Amino acid sequence: MEVIVLIGIVALLVSIAMPSLNRRRELKLAYAAQRGCPRTLNGLAMALTMHQQANGGAVPRDMDALQKTVQKEMGPDTWRLFTCPYASARGHPPCSPGAVCDTWYVYCVPPGVTNYSQIADARRAVCAYDPLGNHDGSGIMVLYWDGHIVWHDAAEAKRIIAEVEAGHNPPREEMLKSTNR
Repeated sequence: MEVIVLIGIVALLVSIAMPSLNRRRELKLAYAAQRGCPRTLNGLAMALTMHQQANGGAVPRDMDALQKTVQKEMGPDTWRLFTCPYASARGHPPCSPGAVCDTWYVYCVPPGVTNYSQIADARRAVCAYDPLGNHDGSGIMVLYWDGHIVWHDAAEAKRIIAEVEAGHNPPREEMLKSTNR
């Protein structure tokens, strides 16, 4: 009888402790999203600048070209700039394979642009974003061509992605709830 009471007490203590441990894990993942994802996208912005400087202002035609530029500088650590820490920690798969490594980000060159100087509104033109699934559907981090990074909630993210996929990059202001000013 005493063993059953002891087992019951242990089970009760474990059931009390588990939510606390899960909460701690969630806080750690939230920290990765708040700190790690912008830091990674900032690294991508620096890599884009390196590519432009090395190529007369040309923007990488795709993520593969950018990865090859990064690989020259970072070697085997190239994957770090193309991995969303939050999505990776949660076990989400990358959104596409790359020439050097898989990537968790979508790269967006405005239609007809081959040189950075051709980007009409770099503060509003989307350069890269992580798919909605990377952050469990709660929103996306977006890197704009001028180098700043913004978190957009799910509703705004869906509008931005739809605009970019429809060939409107920068997205049309009237289609968005808020703009980057």
